[in-house]
Amino acid sequence: MLGKRDQVVGFKEQKKLAANFKDYNLLILEEAGHNLPIDQSNLFSNCVNYFFKL
Repeated sequence: MLGKRDQVVGFKEQKKLAANFKDYNLLILEEAGHNLPIDQSNLFSNCVNYFFKL
């Protein structure tokens, strides 16, 4: 899960890294930055809960 507006890590670099794995899901949130859990807290929580099937 990445924030498209991340100025610290950058989503493009992470996208390239993720391509090295054969089984992965990559979610890029348009309106989030490096503080993704704060920028998009509800969406972040929903995605984490879905991932862990809570």
